[in-house]
Amino acid sequence: MFLQFQRSPLSRSLFVAVVLLCATTACGASGNGSDTLNTPDQTIATEQSTPQAAPSQTPPSATPNSPTNASFAGKEWNLAQFGAADQVTKPLADAPITVLFQADGTVSGNAGCNSFFGNYTISEQSLQMTDMGGTLMACEEAKMQQEEQFLAALRTVSTFKLQDQELTLQYDGGALVFTLAPSRTDQSLIGQIWNLEGFQEGNMIQSLLNNTTITIEFSEDAIQGTAGCNRYNASYTMQEQQLTIENIASTKRGCPDSATMEQEQGYLAALQTVTEWEISGDRLILQHDGGGLHFIASET
Repeated sequence: MFLQFQRSPLSRSLFVAVVLLCATTACGASGNGSDTLNTPDQTIATEQSTPQAAPSQTPPSATPNSPTNASFAGKEWNLAQFGAADQVTKPLADAPITVLFQADGTVSGNAGCNSFFGNYTISEQSLQMTDMGGTLMACEEAKMQQEEQFLAALRTVSTFKLQDQELTLQYDGGALVFTLAPSRTDQSLIGQIWNLEGFQEGNMIQSLLNNTTITIEFSEDAIQGTAGCNRYNASYTMQEQQLTIENIASTKRGCPDSATMEQEQGYLAALQTVTEWEISGDRLILQHDGGGLHFIASET
C-alpha cells in the first residue's frame, strides 16, 4: 500500500528555500561535483548522477594453457623430500617421483606408480594446481600410500621458491622439495617401441586392463603394433606436430574376454582420430578427438 501526502503552501515554500540554500552552499559537498555517496556496502546515487564505468580488472598473470615465463618451466624435477619440517620423508628408492612444468601452463609427471597431469597458474610466488588427473594402475601398498600423499600435497600447493637447482613447493602442512633432473634428450618418435600406459578422457586417464599390452612403433612411412589381442598396421602422414593415421588393418583373432575386445576396439578407434603428437623425455602423447593416448618408451 502506498500513502500519498498533500503538500501545503507552507511546505512548498520550505522546499524552495532548502533548494536555494543548497545551490548556494553546495549542501556541504566537498567541491568535487560528485552526486554519489559511497558506503562500504553499496553505492547510492541521486537521479542526476552520471553513470560510472565499471573499474577495469587486471587479468591473472597466468592461466591454464597460456604461456608462462616461470623459470622452472621446461625442466624435469625429481622429488628429493616431502612433508612437514619435523617429519621430512624421502621417496622410496624404487618409486621415484618426477614433475615437469611446461611453458604452456600444463604440468605432468610420475607419482611413483601412476602418471599424472594437469594445469597450473602462477602469480609472483603463488602457484596453484588445477584439473589434476592421472592413470589408475595398482601398485604395491607402500608405493600407493606414498603416491596418495604426494598427489594430495600437490593439489594444495600454494607458493613456490626456486633457489639454484632446488624447487620448493609449499603446501598445506609441509613442502615438496625437488632437485633439477639431469638433462636428457627426448626419444625419437621413429624406431622406438612405445607401450600404452592409459587412455585420457577429459581430466582422467584410465589405465589398461591387467595382463594386456598395447604398443605402437613408427617407421619412416608406416606404423605397427599390438592392440591387446591382435596385431595392426597403418599408414600415417606427419607435418611438424600434426599427425594423421589412416588405413588401419588388423588380424582377426578373438580376445579372451569381451572387456579386452572393447579395449582393443576403443584403442583402434582412437588412433583413427589422432591429430597431434608430443614427446617429453620418454613419454609420448597422441592427442585425439576427446582425449589422448599416453605411451612410455619401451626399455628394450
